[in-house]
Amino acid sequence: MNAKKGIGVLKVKLSKVTFPEVCPACLEDAEDLISMEVWSDEDKASTTFSRADQAESALSVKKGATVIWVPTCMSHGSKNVRTTRKVVLAWIGFLILWYPGIYFLLGLIRAFYYSNSILLPLLQFLVMLGIMGLVLLYGYFPRAVERNLHFLDVDIQKDTLYVLIGKQEYYDLFLELNEMHAEEIDVIE
Repeated sequence: MNAKKGIGVLKVKLSKVTFPEVCPACLEDAEDLISMEVWSDEDKASTTFSRADQAESALSVKKGATVIWVPTCMSHGSKNVRTTRKVVLAWIGFLILWYPGIYFLLGLIRAFYYSNSILLPLLQFLVMLGIMGLVLLYGYFPRAVERNLHFLDVDIQKDTLYVLIGKQEYYDLFLELNEMHAEEIDVIE
């Protein structure tokens, strides 16, 4: 995987990683801590249907998310982070709007069937479709901290964390703090 956006990818020792005491989004002094989950990319595929070939690695290493605490300012802090709750609320909103969307779609089909004007039903359907899209975008669009500090992968066995940083100043501070345990890379191994 290449670094598509951002300044660069750093490979850091997970047990030694230190974050600068500034916000990754705006570079203000840090006043809050947010937790960010990193999921390992390993063991996504299996060579057998029963996944029996993964039993040994599953027993040797605890699977799941690694939680990393990142200092941020108050405006980009814990109230302004995409959480599971916000994603679930977005899906609930989408599903609630699904039924009016179907109603307006049926109105559009009815207008076609009876050769009526389709302008109003089409406008209603498109507005509902746009609102449904905005609701899902609210749940899935990465917030400012997530756009500027993105954890690509974690490997607990190798004690490695891959970090993509979006701002040059934060990249320099992060590299300075972790110079003994970080290296710049182009491609994740």
